[in-house]
Amino acid sequence: MVETFKIHTYQPQETSAIMIKIYALIRETFLEALSKKVFLVFFFISTAGLLILLAYCSSSGFQEQIHNLQPTADDPLGVALREKLRSLQSGLSFAFFNAALILAIIITSDLVPNMMTKGVIDLLLSKPLSRTMLLMGKVLGGFAVVVVLTLYFMLGSWLIIAIATGVWTSGYMFSFFPLILTFWGLYGILVYVGIQSRSAVSGMVICFLIVYTVSPLLFSREELLFQSVTSDLWRTLISAVYHLTPQVADMAQITSNIVQEKTVTNTVPYYNSLAYGVLFFLLSAFSFSRKEF
Repeated sequence: MVETFKIHTYQPQETSAIMIKIYALIRETFLEALSKKVFLVFFFISTAGLLILLAYCSSSGFQEQIHNLQPTADDPLGVALREKLRSLQSGLSFAFFNAALILAIIITSDLVPNMMTKGVIDLLLSKPLSRTMLLMGKVLGGFAVVVVLTLYFMLGSWLIIAIATGVWTSGYMFSFFPLILTFWGLYGILVYVGIQSRSAVSGMVICFLIVYTVSPLLFSREELLFQSVTSDLWRTLISAVYHLTPQVADMAQITSNIVQEKTVTNTVPYYNSLAYGVLFFLLSAFSFSRKEF
């Protein structure tokens, strides 16, 4: 069955009804993701991490360090205390950036392939929604799960550290945005590969290769790749590949800079991730609308 595109102007009542149905699909997808064991693993790991952080920040040793770093006549602005805080938050954000991407990819990898299995897709296609709307509901439901889980740990850890130290900084919470935007770009690829292959594993493998092999190598191309490549042509090609692939390592660096309250001068990775998500979601919608089931 292939969906054909028709120009149709929706009336306000139709638009409202469609939005309600999309919301119901998002909610259904959200609950589906919540029922997964990997979601519970993510939740329990995050909760365990928060409890360990709470125990550490409540320990007498940590509290003594904070007391000794309070503003003095020699350090009236509490620079030493803020440096301690930035160091702790930077370590947390680095670990969480990598762990969150791994678990987010695993959680959302099979949402679209499962939707396309016989029986499930037949039921969904019987709903009075276009295929594009059905896919949008699934995609947004998975994205909502990742946003909620990410906010749960980041907000919890931010509150624990802020209450324990008495210093309220904004950089750590702002690092939420590059993390989510990074996932957005990878999520687009994950959905598109899932539609083409109907396999969760294929999308995961590609995303993990990008995150832990391709992006780090290209990010460090001058220190690693350019040392063994002397040809200007090959260096230009490598640089071109760097600009045309997801810049995950760059986003990790931006996250660290935001936490440390450093000025972010390179905003290209933001647009790179945003563009990847938009491009692959559009390709996914087009491909899904033409799939035969």
